[in-house]
Amino acid sequence: MIFIAIFLVIAVFGFGYSAYLDLRYTEFPDWLPYSIIIAAIASRTAYYVSLTGLTLTTVYATIPMFVTGLVFLGFGLLLYYAGQWGDGDAWLLAGVGFLFPDSAGLGVFTGAMPFPVVIILNFFMISLVYMIIYSLIVGMKNKEINREFFKILKKERIKTEVMITIFFVFAAALSLFMYFYRGLVPSLSMILFPFFIAAMIIFFHYGKAVEKKAFKKEIDAKDLREGDVVMDGKWVGVTAEDIKKLQNKCGKIWIKEGVRFAPVFIITVLITLFLGNVITYFMF
Repeated sequence: MIFIAIFLVIAVFGFGYSAYLDLRYTEFPDWLPYSIIIAAIASRTAYYVSLTGLTLTTVYATIPMFVTGLVFLGFGLLLYYAGQWGDGDAWLLAGVGFLFPDSAGLGVFTGAMPFPVVIILNFFMISLVYMIIYSLIVGMKNKEINREFFKILKKERIKTEVMITIFFVFAAALSLFMYFYRGLVPSLSMILFPFFIAAMIIFFHYGKAVEKKAFKKEIDAKDLREGDVVMDGKWVGVTAEDIKKLQNKCGKIWIKEGVRFAPVFIITVLITLFLGNVITYFMF
């Protein structure tokens, strides 16, 4: 169907171009996610009109699109104000919600879950894998990160061992309960779950080492450039006006860089459209 192709073109070019700019320049212009949202609303509305004509039913059909897009935007802005990512990422997430509020005509398997829920769950799982790979690549380029990692691991050894032990004991107790009181044999995913948690706890320490040695640095205020993100602030790049103010106040200043996150959006969209609910692949 022509509209499905239009949705895919908007997704591939919009989110794909955002990913390219983020990877190459560490940022993308504000107009890009806004353009994705406008194109999504226009194409989705045209799609509903093609199905029902210009009737009141068409208006009702657009409500889930606006609700999904605004909920995604609200969630994204919550993460932005919590200092977890940039405002541009929040608007990209809104673009996903406006463009794909349902799976109508896409032939995507979602099981019993609503399509927006599947997208969000896939987004989080893909984000986790992406951040791990991204951090490992950064770590391979900086030997100081490995030294810092082992230093943190040594310092937090007892706490780490206690946390991992608790998860293994809990998983073992749950498995025994299921077997003896419910007659259920624990699935392979349940058996592997505590190992996954243990790996994530250890990786958390690695992430702290990457953040300390690769994502933070002190520079001369005169070397600040537009787009740099100052420590202790939200993920918003400084403007030329901000730079002048900071240069008048400070000699040195700490800036931070985070994971270049925009590629997660195009990856999430493509995996969701072609593979559906990723969680179902781990239910064995």
